[in-house]
Amino acid sequence: MKMKYTFTLLTLLSSFTFGQYVKNATIVLDNGKKIETEEIIYGEKEYQFVEKEVPYTLQTVKIKKVSNIEFDSINFSKEIPKLKETYFENDLPEGIYETIEDFYNRKPSSTEKLAGRPDGEDFLERPKDLMTFKRRSDDEILRTAFAVVYYNDLYFGVKGINKNESKKMKGSANLGTQSMRYVRVKFKNDDYYYTDFPVSSNSTFWMVAGGVAGGMIGGAIAGALSSNHSGYVPIVLLNSEKKFYKVQGCKKFNEYFGTNLNMNFDCENKEEYNIQNVRKLMINNIK
Repeated sequence: MKMKYTFTLLTLLSSFTFGQYVKNATIVLDNGKKIETEEIIYGEKEYQFVEKEVPYTLQTVKIKKVSNIEFDSINFSKEIPKLKETYFENDLPEGIYETIEDFYNRKPSSTEKLAGRPDGEDFLERPKDLMTFKRRSDDEILRTAFAVVYYNDLYFGVKGINKNESKKMKGSANLGTQSMRYVRVKFKNDDYYYTDFPVSSNSTFWMVAGGVAGGMIGGAIAGALSSNHSGYVPIVLLNSEKKFYKVQGCKKFNEYFGTNLNMNFDCENKEEYNIQNVRKLMINNIK
């Protein structure tokens, strides 16, 4: 029989060790608020977790802010399994897609072997959210391909995103400083491919200070979680147009996706439009 356990902070400190893992747990903060999680990793001074309603977003909370963690014993592990890092099943063949036509035709231009280097460590949520690729045959850096499927992850090249940007975009985010790099896709459905990326107020690439180790996400639990995601912008490839939208701001989001996707936010409410809520809407269809 499965048993339900509620651990107090004292029990956690005495029984958990660095790097242990729980899925489908409830974090109870010292102010009584609860967070339903998909997974929790126990760190040295904090818990790292993904909230069920906020897909993809890595969050952290200081151990001293947690009073209880509730979970079923079957969901506890002393080792961290391979964590879910995207929210869709890739169905494209492995390989290099030189053009957007190759991509939509589902035919790789080349299936030669690549060596990938994660470039997102310390400033993106996951190191593999940003990659550089080299051809194994001659160590040549891949620069111009539209897309890459690498170990079943799908990546769009920054050059391809910029080249295939919708002409409807005005004042969009600028990813040009990452021109040799590839951004991992977080979600797709029949209508669009979705990812996001941090930019600064002057619309250029932004390294998020502190990264996951410094505490990444705020959200509704005021005072317990840190907030460093205000600079992330959605990047959406609309299949009906085969064009990218790099959206800065609530009004732009509503302008581009209110009609096309029947998605919009209340821009008068400054608390409503943020990257966590965009992810909830685009990935989980939760408003």
